[in-house]
Amino acid sequence: MRRLDGSLVFSRNWGEYKEGFGFPSSEFWLGNEKLAYLTNQKRYELRIDMIVSNGSNVFMAYSFFRVKDEWDSYALATLGNATGNTNSLVPTCSINMIYANCTCERTCKAPTICQNNCQEGSTCICPDGFFLRGSDCVPPEECGCYSTTAGKVIPMGESYINNHCSEQCFCNGSGLVCSDYGCGANAQCTNTSEGGQCACNTGFFGDGLECACDTGYMVDGSRCRRPRDCDEVPSVEGYSGSGLYYILPTNWQEFQVYCNISEGRWTVFQRRTPGSGRNFKLSWNSYKTGFGELGEDFWLGNDNIHYLTSQKNYQLRIDMIDSGNRHYRALYNGFSISNEGNKYRITTLGTFSGNAGGNCASMHEGAWWYRHRNRLSSSSACDYYTYGTYYCCQSRSCSSCQSNSYSCAFSNLNGKQSGSQGKTIFWHGLSGNDCGIQYTEMKVRPLS
Repeated sequence: MRRLDGSLVFSRNWGEYKEGFGFPSSEFWLGNEKLAYLTNQKRYELRIDMIVSNGSNVFMAYSFFRVKDEWDSYALATLGNATGNTNSLVPTCSINMIYANCTCERTCKAPTICQNNCQEGSTCICPDGFFLRGSDCVPPEECGCYSTTAGKVIPMGESYINNHCSEQCFCNGSGLVCSDYGCGANAQCTNTSEGGQCACNTGFFGDGLECACDTGYMVDGSRCRRPRDCDEVPSVEGYSGSGLYYILPTNWQEFQVYCNISEGRWTVFQRRTPGSGRNFKLSWNSYKTGFGELGEDFWLGNDNIHYLTSQKNYQLRIDMIDSGNRHYRALYNGFSISNEGNKYRITTLGTFSGNAGGNCASMHEGAWWYRHRNRLSSSSACDYYTYGTYYCCQSRSCSSCQSNSYSCAFSNLNGKQSGSQGKTIFWHGLSGNDCGIQYTEMKVRPLS
């Protein structure tokens, strides 16, 4: 072996030290295999010549030098007596250790952490590819938590999942404990540089063992989606009873609705409350897109109502409370409306039941929500009503319920609020005060 100017890197692996490296005319290592054969054929003396940093020449000589073969990891068999002009003896390193300028070492318990436990200057170290197990330097296969599947040592307290995500091995410090493993529903196994990993499918989140939809979404087979109406809302992640939720009706865009869950998963599309002052005398476009606050007084929007009621068979429920706190209900076992091209007319209206007196909705098939029945435009003219009376346009306010309202229409739940009497919010045929309706709520849900 010779080292002159540091031009040759001596930090090498086991195989290179076995075969040798460098050039005999300059810096080199002869090779452990050659040294073993060479020193075992005769009795040899070892001499080490060194030049220290101050330029002094020092040497050490050993009377009997012999190296073991690879089976014994090329350990020193004997050195004999030492002589020389320095007080420092060449240290005898443990098996697998080398004498070098130490940078850091790794242990069986923490194979991924390079620990700087080195002394100043050269010393016996456990080289790369080997690990400290106590005071011994061992190959990775001799560490207790070596995984043949992973081809590496698993750190203490950590685990390794195979590439099929079918087995997980945990290092408890003394060895590996392995058990069956598997990804959860809506997850799949992916391969990484660290082994197998369960990952949730697109649209889901979680640790791969348990995958859930994001808040406001529900599981539909192998995907997450918005609920189509409030009947599906209890299945969404983050469900918390009645309140505001996003829905996505078939072939439409998502929008927010108020869900009346406590009374049976109803999707509410209209509400009037006492004294709110919310103006319902608005334009065609306002009724088309919707207006108001979903938690208070509002109209959901005719486009939304059309797509909502066109995807399933729905029932309609209308709740009313008059000024005497009397409660009324009109229930229809079928309900849907057309699109804007057909003026959002009612296309389906089922059989009426309830205690709301007259079946007023059936008499407003064309103009159940806006102005007058046939024209359905911004004109203030009233068209002749086919049931033999005149249906009044929305701009008209009936000053006296008894004298004018019935001649205008049989009901108007989107009329103008007129103080505590609510004279233009009415439903014909109630047992109490037809014109004193203080509260209304219109809602739909699928027929069971």
